[in-house]
Amino acid sequence: MSTKIYNGLILQDSSIEQALKHLVSIKPRCVDAAEKAAAKVCAREMTFSVDLAANFCVLGEKIQPYRTWKLIEKFDLPKVSVLGKGVRNTEWDFTFDVCLIPANGNVLAIYSVESDLGYREALLSVGFKDYHYQNSTDRPEDISEDEWVSRQEAWDSALPGRTAPGAAGLIYSVVSWDDYSLVFYNPSLIHAQIPSTEHRKSRVARRLSELEICASQPKVPLSEIIDRILERVPLRQPDVLLGEIRSEY
Repeated sequence: MSTKIYNGLILQDSSIEQALKHLVSIKPRCVDAAEKAAAKVCAREMTFSVDLAANFCVLGEKIQPYRTWKLIEKFDLPKVSVLGKGVRNTEWDFTFDVCLIPANGNVLAIYSVESDLGYREALLSVGFKDYHYQNSTDRPEDISEDEWVSRQEAWDSALPGRTAPGAAGLIYSVVSWDDYSLVFYNPSLIHAQIPSTEHRKSRVARRLSELEICASQPKVPLSEIIDRILERVPLRQPDVLLGEIRSEY
């Protein structure tokens, strides 16, 4: 049976209790990183909405201030999808879970992340060391044969057969969805992540070009449609208007 422990670590000469204390100690900085990343997504969504509205409108609709609840809705949908259905999301998922498994006086650890915001470095900074292993490829040149065999024995012993990590150890959520959900009530952090003027104009210019070309329904290959869009973006970008960034709750 194939064994693949890509995110495996080890904390030598340690107990589960000591390892857990290390995880608790890095939680504040990891949550801060997650909040900043979420604020960046919020700022990107908010600016694109107001910028597009300043250049394109649907007849009969009135331009209104961007409502923060729209961001919360955008956050809740993937949260429910990930936690309830197990569907991955790369835009909003900044969670960080670590499973600690006792192993003959040491602690093995497997961490799971969708977006690594310095999480691995945080683990290494408190004493964890790389301990990845897989038997489907050759041993890395920088790891000795004895060390590779030792890793194999350790992981086979900790996770025999098809044992799931959660069934053999303790899972601690260093960063949960709830940990960074309060970012929506931190407008100063969101505004600090607002994209550059060039980025904002480029994104709107691309969207307007997509609307223009796709509306004509050209009967050409998709690759040619994409080429036409990319050709129009730099021509349209200088004339793009930027909307007023003003959110309301």
